[in-house]
Amino acid sequence: MKTKSKAELKQEIDALQAENTKLSETNERIQREQWEKRIPQATAEFHVRMNKTFPNMVTNVRFEHVDASGYWFTFELSNDKRRQTYAVRHTEI
Repeated sequence: MKTKSKAELKQEIDALQAENTKLSETNERIQREQWEKRIPQATAEFHVRMNKTFPNMVTNVRFEHVDASGYWFTFELSNDKRRQTYAVRHTEI
């Protein structure tokens, strides 16, 4: 059995790293698409939770972004104009 040369092994490693990068990017894209489909559900859950905590006081709600930890929203309260941040976790919807 012939052993591979250092150059052949390097080419094989480079090819496997490129394939791994491609697969990782594909998985991240699929995950992001799944998260983005659930934005309306996360928004509804945000409003339910905020209406329980601050009944009829939440204003200027804005969806900021989605990441691995959850769906991030910013809002203000009618009696406090400071910006508040809240995350709806993926497990909550």
